[in-house]
Amino acid sequence: MNVDAFILARLDSSRLPRKHLLHIENKPIIQHLVERISKCKTIRKIIVCTTENTTDDSLINFLEKEKILWFRGSEHDVIKRLLDAAAAYETDIIVDIEGDKLYTEPEFVDKSVDEMINSNYDFVMGSSSSNSVDHSDHSIPAVFPAVIRKSALEKVYSMKKEKNTETGYREYFTSDPIFQCRYVTLPHLQIPKNLRLTIDYEQDLKLAQIIFKNLGNSFTFKDVLKFIQNNPDVLKITDVLNEEWTKNYNQKFLKS
Repeated sequence: MNVDAFILARLDSSRLPRKHLLHIENKPIIQHLVERISKCKTIRKIIVCTTENTTDDSLINFLEKEKILWFRGSEHDVIKRLLDAAAAYETDIIVDIEGDKLYTEPEFVDKSVDEMINSNYDFVMGSSSSNSVDHSDHSIPAVFPAVIRKSALEKVYSMKKEKNTETGYREYFTSDPIFQCRYVTLPHLQIPKNLRLTIDYEQDLKLAQIIFKNLGNSFTFKDVLKFIQNNPDVLKITDVLNEEWTKNYNQKFLKS
């Protein structure tokens, strides 16, 4: 089976524009992420999947300069973009990594892929629960990818009615019992409830700059937790964001 990492990224984010090209320690976020994923043992290729919108031309220019593989597809239908990219690269298993998940852990990527390969699961994702996904958790999903079987993605595409699947597209799998889902947990780690490891706002970027400055780019999730434990005040930077994110999520997905 061909297992490829697809990084979803576009530059016209309303909350933090052009965030994938913003720098942390003199290097764009997207480059940090690609370098982290390149340490995975189960990945054949890493492809940045962006849109056909001209606003993403500068992202393509950067990727070509750095010899990073890319694909351009539907701007708003993320499911179609992933499926078209899988067809173009002959991918059987998609490791779906959102471009703002800068802390994605190579070990957790390989663990998730192994769960998929050695089973009949359609969808594998990290979670604080072995039975479901906690959408208020901004740490576990930030270090785990979602692993999707191409055949399952094809089924979702044939079933869905929405043309815009930018927000909540993974819920097509987790909310429908026809799909076999596996939720990978980390039961032995003490994770602060207010830990945010996504890059959605300026405050998230500020926290990431502090973490990368102190830990470099080859750190593990355990290293982050130890740093937070020793420097608890840094979480005050992002404390106000969890409530705002939940409000936006509910408006875009739960009420749609």
